[in-house]
Amino acid sequence: MTNIVERAFGGCRNLGFAYFSGNAPVIEFDWFPKLYDFDASTINYYLPGTTGWGEEYGGRPTAVWLPTVLTDDSEFGVQNGQLGFTISWASDQVAIVDATSNLTTSDWSPVSTNTLIDGSSHFSDPGGKNHPTRFYRLRSP
Repeated sequence: MTNIVERAFGGCRNLGFAYFSGNAPVIEFDWFPKLYDFDASTINYYLPGTTGWGEEYGGRPTAVWLPTVLTDDSEFGVQNGQLGFTISWASDQVAIVDATSNLTTSDWSPVSTNTLIDGSSHFSDPGGKNHPTRFYRLRSP
């Protein structure tokens, strides 16, 4: 998307989030708040490394769109002796899973690099069974 035209989101009264995978589109008619016929709490999410975003875009707050672990998914949890989960994010993005055994140190090590196909990727840690305690985090490269 390169431009947002008049009434592009007209009638979307329950839209709480808008996700943008590229640079900020040009807003036509300079009255973007009116394009959103819904609650002013709508958040515009954008990918790291894209341009044109500020604290607000079109009168709505912005936030960096980061990879997320789906905790309500059937892939979440221990299966076949391995912790696994689905990572959700934008298609073709790369999410790195880091692990540590101690949250009080900054000793995080990458354990998996995942390219998200169609917006998701499954992660499982075969090495996790060698650690009595292990914590994970997601990050973009």
